[in-house]
Amino acid sequence: MTRRATGAVFSLLLALISFPGEWGFSQEWARRMFETTEHDFGTVAWGAKAEFRFVLRNIYLEDVRIASVHSNCSCTSVRIEKPLLKTYEQGAIVATFNTRAFLGTKSATITVKFDLPYPAQVQLHTRGTVRSEISLEPGSAEFGTVTKGTTAERTVRIARNGNPSWQVYSASTENPHLAVVLREIKRHGGAVEYELKITLRDSAPAGPLHDHVVLTTNDRQWRQVVVPVEAMVEAPVAVNPSSLFLGTVKPGETITRQLVIRANQPFRILRIEADGEGFSFDLTGTDTPKKLHIVRVSFTPGSDVGRILRTIRIETDLGGEASTLAAHAVVPKS
Repeated sequence: MTRRATGAVFSLLLALISFPGEWGFSQEWARRMFETTEHDFGTVAWGAKAEFRFVLRNIYLEDVRIASVHSNCSCTSVRIEKPLLKTYEQGAIVATFNTRAFLGTKSATITVKFDLPYPAQVQLHTRGTVRSEISLEPGSAEFGTVTKGTTAERTVRIARNGNPSWQVYSASTENPHLAVVLREIKRHGGAVEYELKITLRDSAPAGPLHDHVVLTTNDRQWRQVVVPVEAMVEAPVAVNPSSLFLGTVKPGETITRQLVIRANQPFRILRIEADGEGFSFDLTGTDTPKKLHIVRVSFTPGSDVGRILRTIRIETDLGGEASTLAAHAVVPKS
C-alpha cells in the first residue's frame, strides 16, 4: 500500500481491519501518517523550553480525526495541534518536556486515539534529562509573529553556578535565517553568566520556524547546551486555506470553494491564475482596496484523470512575490 492511498485501497483496508485477527494491522493505517514516533530531548537545562512536534499527515481520502491524546508521565505535557485533518492536511501532536518540574532522566509514552475514519491508537515515546547546573532565562527565544521581510531580535541569558572556570566557547546555528552574538557578562565567585542575542533575519520564509542555537562549552559531561528558537513568519498576504482540497470531482462536474485572502493593510487583487486547465476565479469586488477579500474558486476537470495537483498564484498591489498555494483534486475515470 502506498502512502498516498486511493479511496478504493482505503476501503479495502477498512474491510480488513473489521476482523479481530487483524488488530495489529488495524493500527498500522494510523501509524503510517506519522513522520516519527520517538523523540529524545537529550540533556537540557532546568527551565529551558523543550518542545517537539510529532508531525502527521492525512494521506487518505477520508477525514481523519484525533479523539484524544494522553501522556503517562507528568514530565511531558501534550496537546493536539489540529484535531480534524482533511485529505493531505498536516497536523501535529505537540509534546512539551516540563523542565521546571523535575531533575534527572524521565521518559513518557503518549497515546494518541483516533475515532475517524476508524478507531485506532498510536503510541509515541519521549525521553530526556534535566540538569540544574545551567539555567536559561527565558527558556527559549520566542519571536512570536513576525511579518515576512522584517528583522527581530531576542535575548537569552545563560547562567551556571558552582563552577567558576566554566566557559562557553561558541554559539552556532545551521539556520541561515538566524544570526547569533554571544558575550560573557558576569564571572564572580562561582557564578558565570552569558548573554546570547539571536536575530531573525529578513530573509526568513513565511511559515513556522522551529529551530535552535547550540552553545559549545568546556564542560566534559555537558559539551553542548541547546537554546530553542521559535517564530511564526507571516506573509504580507495570507491565504486561507493554505492548501485547497477540492475533493473527488467527476469529469464534466464543477465544484466550487472559496479562498479568504487577507493582509494587515488594504490591498487590491490584481490577478489569480492556476498552472493548469479547469480553474476559474470570481474576482468581483477585489479591485476595491480592503484588508480581506473572499474569492470563489471553481474547478471543472479537463482531460486529466487521477490525482490532480496544481499551483494557484495570487498577485496583489502590495508588491513582492506572488502568494501561492497548492490545489488538490481527484478525478476518477468516467
